Amino acid sequence: MKKTSILLAVLSAIFTLAAAEKNLVINGTFDMKGKSFPPFWMFRSHTPSTVDCFSDGGPNGLGFLRVNGRKSLILIQQNNISLVKDEKYRISAYVRTRNLTGKRNCVAIHPGKAHSGLEFPENQPEWKYIEKIHEGYATGDAFYFSIEVDSPDGQLDIADLKIVPLGAKGIAGSKRQIESVFQQLVPLNLLRYINVNQPELEFFWVGELPGKPEEMRCRFTLNGKKLTVPFSTKKFTVPLKSLAPAAGEAELKLDILAKSGKTLFSQTYPVRFIKHPDSSTPPKRLNNLVSIVYEGKLAAGEKRRFTNPRNNWVLIRYTGKNKPALKLDGKVVLEKDYPHGTTVRCLDMGNYTLENSSKEDCEISIRLVPDMHMFPLWHTRVPGNGSYDWTFAKKYMLPAFTTINVGGIGKEEKPEVERFGLKLLDNASAIKFGTAEELVKRFENNASLKSTHFDGITMDEVEYWSCKVPAPYAKGLRMFKNPGNKEIRTWVIGPPSPSYADFISSVANVSGGHGRLLYEVYNRSHYTEDDAAKYIRQTAQHAALYKDISPKLFNNISVILGNFCLAPMISLNSIPSVDFRYYLDMQMNLIANDPALDGIGGVGYWGTQSCDEETLRWCFALLKHYAVEGNTEMLSKKYGYTFNLDWIKNPDFEEKLDHWQVSGKVEAGYLKNFSQKYEKRYDPGYGQGDTFAIFTKEGSTPAELRQKITGLTPGKLYSVYYMSADYDDVLKEKHNPKRIPLQLTIPGAVITRRSYYIDNRPATSIKVSVNCCKYVFRAKNSEAELVFSNRKAPSGSRQVLNYITVRPYFEP
Repeated sequence: MKKTSILLAVLSAIFTLAAAEKNLVINGTFDMKGKSFPPFWMFRSHTPSTVDCFSDGGPNGLGFLRVNGRKSLILIQQNNISLVKDEKYRISAYVRTRNLTGKRNCVAIHPGKAHSGLEFPENQPEWKYIEKIHEGYATGDAFYFSIEVDSPDGQLDIADLKIVPLGAKGIAGSKRQIESVFQQLVPLNLLRYINVNQPELEFFWVGELPGKPEEMRCRFTLNGKKLTVPFSTKKFTVPLKSLAPAAGEAELKLDILAKSGKTLFSQTYPVRFIKHPDSSTPPKRLNNLVSIVYEGKLAAGEKRRFTNPRNNWVLIRYTGKNKPALKLDGKVVLEKDYPHGTTVRCLDMGNYTLENSSKEDCEISIRLVPDMHMFPLWHTRVPGNGSYDWTFAKKYMLPAFTTINVGGIGKEEKPEVERFGLKLLDNASAIKFGTAEELVKRFENNASLKSTHFDGITMDEVEYWSCKVPAPYAKGLRMFKNPGNKEIRTWVIGPPSPSYADFISSVANVSGGHGRLLYEVYNRSHYTEDDAAKYIRQTAQHAALYKDISPKLFNNISVILGNFCLAPMISLNSIPSVDFRYYLDMQMNLIANDPALDGIGGVGYWGTQSCDEETLRWCFALLKHYAVEGNTEMLSKKYGYTFNLDWIKNPDFEEKLDHWQVSGKVEAGYLKNFSQKYEKRYDPGYGQGDTFAIFTKEGSTPAELRQKITGLTPGKLYSVYYMSADYDDVLKEKHNPKRIPLQLTIPGAVITRRSYYIDNRPATSIKVSVNCCKYVFRAKNSEAELVFSNRKAPSGSRQVLNYITVRPYFEP
């Protein structure tokens, strides 16, 4: 009998421990739940590595994640987990691998014993269970764990990932990502645009649960009427028809009740019920960004009624010769002197009337277009590019932007900006605040939110990787009264997770539902078009994550691409053998066409001040092509642009001096991180730019490099760009700005323009001065020649040369 009791006690302890097992990994089985990517998983890579999920085929029929490594590190992670000091944790998974040869191939927990986690075998052709016990973490919160693959050409399949606390303290005190944010039943709709005829709201719970979910229920109260529905940890929709809502503003109260009737949690939502417009005649869709509401004749005196089905921009323009004044709901909206015969207006969903009040007929187009965001309208940082002012914008940028973010617009220009229907936003900081209350004070003290000059502000910036920021930021947005209802947009970095649904919802619902999330996507350069296509596929995958979290808020999200390309300030244009313009075209083409981005509410660019004039004009030609005209084919096709530039070989000296004719003393050089540290090529993933040519002036004998440019079209304009530095200054990290005595001549061509920039910023900003030079030339024949020489350099001096790019010039 005693033995039986002991056995029962042991079995009871075993079953209790099994029942108490708590996996800190959310969706460790990689269940896609009908989505395009497994929820709760965030991934990032600056290489063409790919991440795919399979719904079955794993051990015991489970789904699994497949990572194809390429060139450099890729992380698939979950942030914002809490661990208990000195507790033990078991990390386990099933894995299948091929050629994992890099240094970091593991599941690691950060910070702490990072990179020493559950290590993957190099080659494991069949599924294998692996595990490891970890302990000794020093702090209790703001951890993250990641699946890491750093293999040039390896593959990882991983299934059933678990991180399990093994002790009672660890089980009680550890939190998963979704539990480590503020408690909220998050509305996944715009609260001020609830359809009064079909009222419903979708909700999703984040934060620690106040009780057992199966024993909880939600009671909603509106104008004294009550509705009770079951609670769910999954997304659920609540029909509000039985509460008999009336058009107008109200407060919807939520109480989460226990089985006993005790109130466990309460929350109030400011809501507005409106009548949604009838869309019996849907607009004609052209691509993900543009739809045609009406195109055709507007007769003299005619009034045409049209519907805007969402809260966003409408573009109106003349398409014929006659340009009479047009009125929108009785106010003049378009006149003959408007640049490009176009105007835009940001309109709420609803019905509108466009009137031709003149005595002459005209041809018009009414289109639904995205928010086109541009940051900033400012002078360029590098001489030779002119000034990107309002005059430049009217000539080369309109009608391909709707929103100006920072700079270039004074009191004299503002009335014209308003006349064309554009918005002007200032920029403020969204970092270095501790609590939601501190953020509210920052809003209340912001001069631009009080100013009549600005239509609102952007907040720069929130990172999903920064564990402690999204939740208090979201709470601060909800708390801020915003008396002028000014627009607040939020810059954000990193792919989303459902755990941050409160942040996404709050960003969209601020400013009366006109808040906007500006998702920064600054794509790095790659050597081949195939690698580049694989890499930018992440943009679509991340967009799909947003849409999966809340499709009803997708219209309040913008994808903001990076167009900055001015070294040595900051440049995404890291590879001289790649045409950066074609690469920008690939990115915009993906946004316009990929199904994951259908319905995205905005596009735009960050980095105008660090973009050369030619590329900047190209960027707004792309916006006009895709976001105004609604095209689906690449604009590069029209100009004959290709991904790779083949006019010269070995432009970055990665093959030492191959393909170059040498006279005098020229050597191949290498310095790790040279390009990123001194030339400011933006986080290059392959170490590109760390190789260069070193010219040495020996006595009176100059050093010289030559190479023919072939395949030119006589009479056509081309550009040459290159960078140089003093080699001895580089080796000593000596701050010594000066003109580098390295000259370029181009026999066989006529130079039409040249610009030269010496980086003379103070030593507090740069360690070494880099010179950048750009030539524009007209080809005389099908061939010309590049000749670099240090003929004018002092004896014994040494100069560095690299990043030589030749491409067709994009003419104004």
